[in-house]
Amino acid sequence: MPESNFLSALADRFSDFLTFRELGGVNPRSQIQLLRYFDRFLAQERFQGRWLTREMIERYAAMGEHLHPGTKENRLSLVRQFCRYLRQFEPECFVPESRFSRYRRPGRLANHHK
Repeated sequence: MPESNFLSALADRFSDFLTFRELGGVNPRSQIQLLRYFDRFLAQERFQGRWLTREMIERYAAMGEHLHPGTKENRLSLVRQFCRYLRQFEPECFVPESRFSRYRRPGRLANHHK
């Protein structure tokens, strides 16, 4: 697996998650950078917990308001997957619903013009 260099209190869990994904046939290279963004956020917040809370995820989501909706969707989708993984070990971990990152690509929206 490529070097990940995670810094937060969840560094080992991020690495284990990527190994788990790789064993499941997912190439972790594309996911490392997305998890690094979240990891850096947690480090900046001085997060020291073992599991994630709704408030922490909401703060992370709010930081991405300036991002393209598709970029935000990708980041939050991977955070959601990580939270599902982490919940196996830390049952109190918050798992965000997909509404945190609901994004519809242009072309999928219904045309309401008459």
